[in-house]
Amino acid sequence: MPAHRLEPTSAEELAAALAGAYGDAKTIEIAGHGSKRRLGGPRADADVELNTAKLNSVLAYEPADLTISVQAGMPWAELGRLLAENNQMIPLDPPFANQATVGGALASDSSGPRRRRYGTARDMVIGMQFATAEGKLVNSGGMVVKNVTGLDMAKLMIGSYGTLAAITTANFKLFPRPVAETTFVFRNASAAKLVALRQEMLAGVAQPFALDLLNAGAAQALGLEIDAPFALLAKTEGSHAVVARYRSEYEALASRAGVEMTEPEPSGADALWAAIREFPSTALEASPDAALLRVATTASKLTQAVETAPNDAWLLSRAANAIVYLAFTSAEQARQTARALRSAGFGVLAESLPANSDLERWSPDDAALAAMTRLKNAFDPERRLNPGRLFGRL
Repeated sequence: MPAHRLEPTSAEELAAALAGAYGDAKTIEIAGHGSKRRLGGPRADADVELNTAKLNSVLAYEPADLTISVQAGMPWAELGRLLAENNQMIPLDPPFANQATVGGALASDSSGPRRRRYGTARDMVIGMQFATAEGKLVNSGGMVVKNVTGLDMAKLMIGSYGTLAAITTANFKLFPRPVAETTFVFRNASAAKLVALRQEMLAGVAQPFALDLLNAGAAQALGLEIDAPFALLAKTEGSHAVVARYRSEYEALASRAGVEMTEPEPSGADALWAAIREFPSTALEASPDAALLRVATTASKLTQAVETAPNDAWLLSRAANAIVYLAFTSAEQARQTARALRSAGFGVLAESLPANSDLERWSPDDAALAAMTRLKNAFDPERRLNPGRLFGRL
């Protein structure tokens, strides 16, 4: 039976609806456009859907102060278009960008290629309002970049998948759009060669703003013409003179490494990064049985992690951050790969699994799980908010 859907039009209405449903012992799904329902673990059916889509207004925007406050149901793409009118941006690059809401991007802790330079949501959010199961509206942080009072409360909501409270408003610090930007594509048959090139880039002065490694399977799935077993993609930003310096230094690095380097036209580069950003959504749309893993590694073990992955897996690495994403059309293949990686000492998190999958749950260490459990007990002692998310651990 479908959940009873509630669509509040204000933060106060949302808080009252949340408290009412919780008080009636209902299980509650907190959702926006539902674009990330397959992330964070197969969700359980809920009695009530509390939908934020009508909370879609800009509450305050000060272009000169580089700050904005928006409601959680605002579409991420619409927010991006608004900021672009003033040559400003929030460089979070969340996947599902055409469907995602602000609240959903934060609740899932989504980020993309430019996390190398700008960080994640926790680095861009300067304030937040959220509604608790008791119907209280809690404000943390503010509209001033240096105001950190209570901001830790907001950071608890980022990545919680709505299991603690419902985000109603988010305040962001903004960034000016770059004058110029350029993308460089390095191709080679050897992942180890490209990882070594990555090391040289990060040790040099010309630091990339984004640095992603992908294999041929991922490139083909994303519609990219890489024409090599592996490719390393670097994005640079700055003045025209700065970009020219990047070009000169990267050409020299590629020549010494024996790696092919090309520079796509601007329109092609934009399409390339948009495709890279949407790697999770493309992977999940490919099959109802798709599984998506995230592998935590280190710079010294990045090559090993890449080479441990089967050739037919789609592989995308936030190479500068030593994070590897693996997509599979078979949950069984994902299970076998997860076992191999864990046996090699890598941490593996299942970002998305098919319903009823028998893939091992992500198990944080005892201390982390105990801390997470204490938070859950404080915010949702009856375990009624977004049941099933985070793989049933909370």
